Amino acid sequence: MADLTASEDRLSFTLKAGGLGTWTLDIPTERLVCSALCKIDFGRNPADNFGYEDLNKAVHPDDFGRWQEAVVSALQSDGQLQVEYRAIRPDGQISWLEVRAETRFDNEGRPLLMSGVSIDITERKEAEAYRAMMAAEMAHRMKNMLATVQSIINQSMRGEQPRRPLSRRRQRAQGGFGLLPVNLWNRD
Repeated sequence: MADLTASEDRLSFTLKAGGLGTWTLDIPTERLVCSALCKIDFGRNPADNFGYEDLNKAVHPDDFGRWQEAVVSALQSDGQLQVEYRAIRPDGQISWLEVRAETRFDNEGRPLLMSGVSIDITERKEAEAYRAMMAAEMAHRMKNMLATVQSIINQSMRGEQPRRPLSRRRQRAQGGFGLLPVNLWNRD
């Protein structure tokens, strides 16, 4: 008995250290049981009730279809669920969650139980959005700089012969935009 208690303590400690909330959904009854950390991921207090209906209401409307599709797909296939979606907290804040789960089926292949983990990935999603915005800004500035250089070259070389080699160099420089994280040369 002491080994079981120690094992449960280690699991609880590890889940907390990883920021993983746990949950179990009884499929036939739609009864959802969540850990305190899972409830916190959804902006709830650990003592709050948080059932399957509450979960449905918490999923952002723009992500609801994708979330439902992922759940249905898991229930109709191998039972593996992995989905990222936004959740609307009771205070109106939006957070990003990643949910992973496995499903237990009966002997006839009917889903009985889905158990999994949730983790708040809001910081990661915000960092990804910031990097994408900075890459777009950098590409935009490089595009503007190259357009200025191109204009100066074209104005400087009007009526002169060396225009063809400069034009090829300009085209090669434009090709370098494919090396940027985001190729926005043709985007305004």
